[in-house]
Amino acid sequence: ERASGQADRGVSDHHRSRKLHQQAAKQHLRCRGVCSGCSGGAATAVLSAAGGGGAGPGGAGEGAGRRAAARARSGPELKKTHTHLEKLAKNKNDVDFLQEYSQWRKSNRDVCVPAVCISLTDHLQSFSSIITNTTQQLCDSVLNSYCNTLKQACSTGNTPVQPACEDISTVKQNITLPEPKSREDFLKYASPLSFDSSTAHQFLRLTEDGRKVTNTTPWQHSYPERPERFVHWKQVLASHSFYQGRHYFEADISGEGVHVGVTSGCIARQSAESNGCLTGHGASWCLQWNGRGFSAWNEGQEMPISAPKSTRVGVYLDFAQGSLAFYAVDGGMTLLHRYQAELREPLYPACWLPKKENVVMLVEPGQEMPLKSPSPPCSPP
Repeated sequence: ERASGQADRGVSDHHRSRKLHQQAAKQHLRCRGVCSGCSGGAATAVLSAAGGGGAGPGGAGEGAGRRAAARARSGPELKKTHTHLEKLAKNKNDVDFLQEYSQWRKSNRDVCVPAVCISLTDHLQSFSSIITNTTQQLCDSVLNSYCNTLKQACSTGNTPVQPACEDISTVKQNITLPEPKSREDFLKYASPLSFDSSTAHQFLRLTEDGRKVTNTTPWQHSYPERPERFVHWKQVLASHSFYQGRHYFEADISGEGVHVGVTSGCIARQSAESNGCLTGHGASWCLQWNGRGFSAWNEGQEMPISAPKSTRVGVYLDFAQGSLAFYAVDGGMTLLHRYQAELREPLYPACWLPKKENVVMLVEPGQEMPLKSPSPPCSPP
């Protein structure tokens, strides 16, 4: 009896499941029937819109003909589909209904919901639009920030051109000033100086807070590579330049062949030609001690000077008068040589130490005189 009851419940569940499946299929058939009618109407509307594109009576007649032809083609097919759906819905046998329904569904395409395809191109176009808009916004922001900063700098007057007015007024005052005579007069135009390590040749060592330079050949120094560094000539420039007005500095020298002078910032740094040397550059003026006497150099031209030896030399510039003079500083001021030139650009104090153990020491303004024969520097370890 228990087995018989379980079998009856299984048959009942099977009938109930088949009924539900049949009801779902019939509901789908009714939906397909409605969608088929809608699809036919939509197709007729599209064809009507396409046929109604003509202008004037001729266009209207042509559109009406197309609509009639479309209805003539689609009418029998829709009617056939509708008839078949009604026939399936009236089938009382569950097994036959499900079999016919499955075969019909396989052989017919479901057009109730139109297919929507989103291709990769659509995604790329959207990404491209986002990137383009964002990039444009960033460019506009940077441009606006730059313009605002430039306007603010111009309004405050913090531009490199503005101080030129003060320099010109200083030049006009210097025209009426008397020429300096004593060392105290020259020291009025002196200022502390030091050498720029970024310009020093690899065989030159800087000490004494950058005021002393020594030729340590063949010992090289691990200076970083920089475009402003001298590569061939053993030279170095000061950290600051002179421009407009009057300027003066002193240097203690030691060793045969030492050169001390001034040069423009455009002197070649990588060249082995004369345009990279203090003695050959057109905008360079220097004084050389050759062990027996002094010589003045400019643009490859040497001017021998008959003067006693001095361990300290002074360099004086007057931009207004276009004057550049070298002095021997030994208690008093002895003029060694004077150049007259058009000084139109900033000039840097510079020195060339061609031989081992050559030494140049920039003197602090007012510093006492050194010994007559300074001891040579010790070789580096």
